[in-house]
Amino acid sequence: MNYNDYPTEPMGDGSLYRQCKSCKVPVLEINGELDKHRPWCEYRQEMKARQLRDELLEENLWLRFLLGQVFHSLPEQRDWLDPEIEKGMKAALESKPRTGR
Repeated sequence: MNYNDYPTEPMGDGSLYRQCKSCKVPVLEINGELDKHRPWCEYRQEMKARQLRDELLEENLWLRFLLGQVFHSLPEQRDWLDPEIEKGMKAALESKPRTGR
């Protein structure tokens, strides 16, 4: 992925070159790569948090799918299953995942 939507500012001294407004790394050095921003850069941290959120959402949806497969493959007679666990499974399958957006 090419990360070029971060805020920039002139490097100063009349230079035509620009730098990241947060971490001051030159745009030419960053070259669209997120990891070339400084670790403490606000833009980098926000993008990393978005990536993590998207990965967790995808994993959540996948786990809900698996839970549905397991739940629906259980026999009708489930007296051996703890009612609280069955209730929790149903609630998890009926709830909508939060996207965080």
